[in-house]
Amino acid sequence: MTEILIFVTFFLICRLLISRYGCKRSERRRNFPPRPTGLPLLGNLAVFLGDGRPLCVALRELGATHGDVFGLQACSKEFVVLSSSRAIRDAFVRRSVDFAGRPYMFSLSLLTRKNCGIAFSDYGPAWRGHRKDAASALRMILQQSGGVRGRSIAEKTILQEVSGAVSDMAASDGRPIDPSETLTVALINTVCSLTFGCRYGPDDAEMKAFVSANHKLKELFKPGHPLDLFPFLKIFPSKRMRTIQELIKTRDSILQAQYEDHVATFRPDNIRDITDAFLKSVQDSANRNNGASDDVTMTEDQVVMSMWEIFAGGFESTFQTLRWALAYLIHYPEVQKRLQAEIDNNVPAGLPTWGDRSRLPYLEATVLETLRHSSFSSLNGPHVTTCDTKLGDYDIPQGTTVLCNLWWVHHDPENWKDPNNFRPEHFLDEGGRVFIPEHFLPFSIGPRFCLGKQLATMGLFLYLGGILKHFSLQCPPGEKPPSLKAESSDPIRTIGGFRIALKKRQSHDTVCLPA
Repeated sequence: MTEILIFVTFFLICRLLISRYGCKRSERRRNFPPRPTGLPLLGNLAVFLGDGRPLCVALRELGATHGDVFGLQACSKEFVVLSSSRAIRDAFVRRSVDFAGRPYMFSLSLLTRKNCGIAFSDYGPAWRGHRKDAASALRMILQQSGGVRGRSIAEKTILQEVSGAVSDMAASDGRPIDPSETLTVALINTVCSLTFGCRYGPDDAEMKAFVSANHKLKELFKPGHPLDLFPFLKIFPSKRMRTIQELIKTRDSILQAQYEDHVATFRPDNIRDITDAFLKSVQDSANRNNGASDDVTMTEDQVVMSMWEIFAGGFESTFQTLRWALAYLIHYPEVQKRLQAEIDNNVPAGLPTWGDRSRLPYLEATVLETLRHSSFSSLNGPHVTTCDTKLGDYDIPQGTTVLCNLWWVHHDPENWKDPNNFRPEHFLDEGGRVFIPEHFLPFSIGPRFCLGKQLATMGLFLYLGGILKHFSLQCPPGEKPPSLKAESSDPIRTIGGFRIALKKRQSHDTVCLPA
């Protein structure tokens, strides 16, 4: 409370003395997108502080009045909100460099060793070089053979963890279970195996500490954190800041140990995991530059923070999306039956593989529909304009923060037939083949599209296919089906806890890895 009083008093005085008239005069001189009327000094800050509604819903209602491109002002910060795929493509594809920046946020700077890594770094030559190295590293994992029938390292690793998860689920013997428990262990080991080349037991103390630190940091740094709006608060000692620093120390000690172990054992002719692939990509980049040190070559901090981004993003996105998928299949048993029939007809033995994708279009469409309907990342990551630019007829000044309401793009009835129902047919053409509508943007587009797109889609496909081959999913007797209303929506849409009953399918009692 003391922090809040300090920042409100300090800010209001500064805003009154410095910005009261400047911003209004500036706005009159340019054709900024229309914005709702705000309060003196605070502008539209109340929109971000919330009134109990998810921010994506509040922004949708403002968009209905002000259009698919509209402005907001929170204190001295200006925002532009994009609520259609047309506007998003215009900004991120047609004027890609102009909209490719990342806004500075103190919380993210603290989390990422002063904005190291890829996801939260600002646009520029260094970021382009680092992203190129990261893309190269992920391609190695997705394309390099893992030694089993030409399958990639990524597919081999995921299938091993799917097999273990299915075996653990089978041990429930029909008793109601919380799927989160099995999925947490399986997905942590999937991401750890891919990133660090190691896996952990369910009771491993180090991994529990690492996961706990990441979870607590996520909770402490939700959108609208006072430190992001008013970074000067960092000069005031607080219990919260001490807690944050201790959690980061715990996280970084494990990341640093993994990095140093990989550096000590690295062999460029034996890429074991994503960290090795990063080291190989950095080495190749340095060789292209004849060993010269420059801002484009990834530093140790860049590699370590990229390792963290892959772990945190890879686990959380797949975990939450799989939970949404299981909940949908309980609500839509006809979808579940059609999926099982498709799998039985086309994959008679072993778990479904990524190579089976062409024979399992309904399964792939179900994965895509889960991404659409759940809209896990409801607002995408914020962008910032790198220069004065235009969007349609509007003038957008340099330094404007840009938000994309992907949740609405994925639920706009002008884009989708029956958008509020779960229908994999949204992604099937008349011939039953998978197609991707232009309004489908779960991984964003443009220079900052998600590099983990294929890895995430592969993981969802293999996990969902493996589970459905061996089990029918049911709501436990006497219990209510999972609520499809998001428990949290800003910026990550999560579903509340629920239990399922897994009925073994008689024709698939034995869990077998594909030959």
